[in-house]
Amino acid sequence: MGIAEKLGEHVNRELDEEEQIKREIVKLHLLYETDQINDTELSEKEAELRQRLRNIKEQKDSYEDEDIDEEEIEFDIAVCNENEVEELN
Repeated sequence: MGIAEKLGEHVNRELDEEEQIKREIVKLHLLYETDQINDTELSEKEAELRQRLRNIKEQKDSYEDEDIDEEEIEFDIAVCNENEVEELN
């Protein structure tokens, strides 16, 4: 699997996690509306979930800001391949 494919998988996992967190926030509000959790529980849990969303967004933004150096990637791939060959011997 290439680096681009691995990066794509990572981004997809983050998107899935982002959607899951949004669903959890909706669920929290439903629990609150049905008096299954109180104001404090709602506030604390929602703050945690929103922080996780911010962390995901920051990480996605850092991917977009990074300049991909193709020569560095090729070197990293070559080193990984060499290491795999050495491990096989």
